[in-house]
Amino acid sequence: MPEVPGLWQVFKGARAPSLPLSVVPRRPTEAGRRRLSTSPDVAASLINYLINRRFQTTRVNAIVSVAHLLVSLQAGSSIETFVHLPSMKNASEPLQQMALTFSEIKSRDSRESIMFDRSTGAIEGATAREKMLVRAFQAGARVSSAWTHRGFGVGCKMLRPMLTKKVMQVRLNDDAIFSYPFGDEYWSTILDRAYCYEKDIDVFFRNIADCDYTFVDCGANFGYWSTLVSSRPYGNHPSIAIEPSSNNFAVLKNNANINGNRFTLLKTAIGEASGTARLSGCKHESMSIACGVNDDGEEVALISLDDLMDRMNLAQCRCVVKLDVEGVEIEALKGGLRLLRTDCVVICEDHGNDRHHAVSRYVLEETPLNLFCYDPALGHYVRLLDLSPLDRIKKAVNRGYNVLATASSFWEGRILALNR
Repeated sequence: MPEVPGLWQVFKGARAPSLPLSVVPRRPTEAGRRRLSTSPDVAASLINYLINRRFQTTRVNAIVSVAHLLVSLQAGSSIETFVHLPSMKNASEPLQQMALTFSEIKSRDSRESIMFDRSTGAIEGATAREKMLVRAFQAGARVSSAWTHRGFGVGCKMLRPMLTKKVMQVRLNDDAIFSYPFGDEYWSTILDRAYCYEKDIDVFFRNIADCDYTFVDCGANFGYWSTLVSSRPYGNHPSIAIEPSSNNFAVLKNNANINGNRFTLLKTAIGEASGTARLSGCKHESMSIACGVNDDGEEVALISLDDLMDRMNLAQCRCVVKLDVEGVEIEALKGGLRLLRTDCVVICEDHGNDRHHAVSRYVLEETPLNLFCYDPALGHYVRLLDLSPLDRIKKAVNRGYNVLATASSFWEGRILALNR
């Protein structure tokens, strides 16, 4: 029996008095146990147990252990595991469908993309093995969501040897398809149908679908929000997706193509003044010009929000501006003083690891803008008169939080109307 690192340690360190799943190195004599030659059943049972019991002491080890099991399958090993399986009747759909046979996992397909429908859970264009991987990502995302997806990236990295070079296409609604590289550790969380990415912003956009506005997506990454906001359920709004990274821009352009090129693309960074800058970073979701001069970085164009307004003729438009510019939010706001006086609302990221709330502090103390933030405990947006509510709201240090800043009476009224 090949060694599966980490799995036995998960059970050995368990605090629960009894587990519905136990692994032993030899054939048991107890009734009710069965001999398995595939590991997805083991993985599914383990993950199902963790989801149902919130088994927090092993949250990372569990994900890593599942990854080890799946990598062993990729290597062609026949894992002789004896397992006492709990009833799978109440298991979630992704977990039930993870239990694939070894022969199914070995099949291959030459198609270039995999389609996943968030509304139905259907998977198309995938081999049986790729479907198993999708289920693994779903299960890992579901487990780690209890801890703001800590540990999920570790599991994704462990699965990389099994991944094919395909594009994952996720149907977000009946008029929006979002693609990203299969196995991407940041975007694979949306394969969990129970998870709502940036719920606070989603609530806002859904409730202003009837408004007439232009969406300016600064730091668009792969274009998730541009894809959604320009779709019918979100109001078919004109959208401008702005992204400086060449690698990210290629994926962004593909997302524009598969959605009928209905939003405008600009390859530039946002800063205090127009010019050029060096872009650097080791992850696509955290590329930044905040590090200053970096010989290893990419030289990119830089534009201020005011110059962008002039270039795109936004002065007379009602706008929603999303600033997700990785550490240069304050500089970006300084470069948009004229824009901020127009009929616009700015969505700014105030990261959870910043306990001084620098972005929100700047807005409150240095600008005439009113500031709002979604309070999960209350289930609606609240106006921030000081920073103290953020001490309570910003609980996780590994994710960003969003505040809404506006000088517009129209947008202030719409934000407050969300609470009714």
